[in-house]
Order: sequence, then structure tokens, then C-alpha cells
Amino acid sequence: MDPVQEILDAAFVNDITAIAVASHRTTLLDWTVPSLTDNILNRSWFPLLFFSPKG
Repeated sequence: MDPVQEILDAAFVNDITAIAVASHRTTLLDWTVPSLTDNILNRSWFPLLFFSPKG
């Protein structure tokens, strides 16, 4: 099954209040590569907490 759908299903079943995601993007080229975080941001109707890891 689709990992994003699994995350969204788990969030729905467990009645969560928000999904926390993180992404480490530093260059324009990094933003052109699809990621799990991008897919969650685009498909979720749950509130999202976005963290940018220190690097």
C-alpha cells in the first residue's frame, strides 16, 4: 500500500490532532526531487507541524 495513505489512515484511526513532518532541503535541486514529506503536505487534511532539521 501507499506509505502516505498508511500514515493518513493511522492518523484517522487514532484520532490524532496533527502530523509532524521534517524535511532537510538546502538547494533548489533538492526541492525538485519528490519526497514522502511533500506527498504528506499535498494530500493531508490534518494539521501539519513542519520541522526543518538543523544541519
